[in-house]
Amino acid sequence: MHVSLRQAIDLVTADRGRRVIGVAHRTLRRMGFQHPRIAVAGLNPHAGENGLFGDEEIREIVPGIQAAREEGYEATGPWPPDTVFARAMAGEFDAVIAMYHDQGHIPIKLAGSPKA
Repeated sequence: MHVSLRQAIDLVTADRGRRVIGVAHRTLRRMGFQHPRIAVAGLNPHAGENGLFGDEEIREIVPGIQAAREEGYEATGPWPPDTVFARAMAGEFDAVIAMYHDQGHIPIKLAGSPKA
């Protein structure tokens, strides 16, 4: 869904996070991953740094991850968005859930770009 960054921030809710983690888990299972490892990126720099850079992680993202874990999904985070994608590329995670459009598209486009 394409919305403004301001709208994207408002759309970050615990329930939406839980549901997206479930969709990612089911998709990865269909792709052959027996025990999908799902990382969730933080919304704010350094994943909020315990409220120093915003409290969306504390208020919404962590409760969404906890709810997903209670449903049996292997989801962790929120991880700092500036490092979580590199960790996934290194094999630590099978998927990363991004919090907004460019946060997810930039690393994917970089990973697929031709080498200089």
